[in-house]
Amino acid sequence: MQFTYNHFQPIYPNETIRNQNKQESTVPEIELGNKSETDEPSSIENMVLSSRATHDIADMMSGDKLRWHRAASSLLRKQIKSRYEIYKNIITNLDYRIVQCESYQLQLESIPMFANPLVESKRANLSNMVNKMESEKTDEIRKHWSDQVKLYSELLNVLGEYQSSLRRSQILGVVK
Repeated sequence: MQFTYNHFQPIYPNETIRNQNKQESTVPEIELGNKSETDEPSSIENMVLSSRATHDIADMMSGDKLRWHRAASSLLRKQIKSRYEIYKNIITNLDYRIVQCESYQLQLESIPMFANPLVESKRANLSNMVNKMESEKTDEIRKHWSDQVKLYSELLNVLGEYQSSLRRSQILGVVK
């Protein structure tokens, strides 16, 4: 085991082992960057279609399978992230609208009850709107949870298939 020392950042033996384990990780990671949505399909196609020139059939089959699993994993992770962003935007918007309605209700509290029929109808409408938005919020939370469960279970299946393909490739001696 080597001890390396950088004047600005010392590296200790445990960190070296941890860094080696990170490099040896077989789970594909998502590349996060400032890419537009039009770049995603081409990057996935490039990931799947990129291949080395090989003459060994086992290498070709295992390489193709591993690339497909990597691309599927990346796509599922992007879908999970996108669904969370959609959920966050919807919940934020609903919370904002609920707070607006409740602030209008507080403004109407200064007016005595049953003093004006228009004020009472406005209070009832605001109360109904708050209840409706709370219901929408609950539905969105439920839908988000359902979508996330489906996406995560599919991601786990793809990662399991990726691991088994990687093990088969290692047994065949194709991937080291």
